[in-house]
Amino acid sequence: MNSEEKKAVAEHIIKIAGFDNTTKGYQAIKLLFDKNEWDFWMLREPQLHRDLAIWLQNIGLKVVIRADKVLLETDAINEYYKNILGMTPEPKEAEKSYCERYNIIVKKD
Repeated sequence: MNSEEKKAVAEHIIKIAGFDNTTKGYQAIKLLFDKNEWDFWMLREPQLHRDLAIWLQNIGLKVVIRADKVLLETDAINEYYKNILGMTPEPKEAEKSYCERYNIIVKKD
């Protein structure tokens, strides 16, 4: 997942929800995509935010709803980008081992 994919998903959700940048729903979505979670107590209307979290699940975004917060699952943005928006996410690069990273740094000519 890159920042462009994350931004596209956030903008799509805000657009279909009809939020403008002054609503609490907009603030909650921004928190969710900036920090991968939002706490109910931060925005002071827990029932509204539980309802919003359930709505996010209903539109296909994978979120975990706990008693105090909503968490964005690790592959949620890629799945939404692929399944709902119909776009292909960029493939993830395999993480290099310590030895591979060390050899790249040390053996540069």
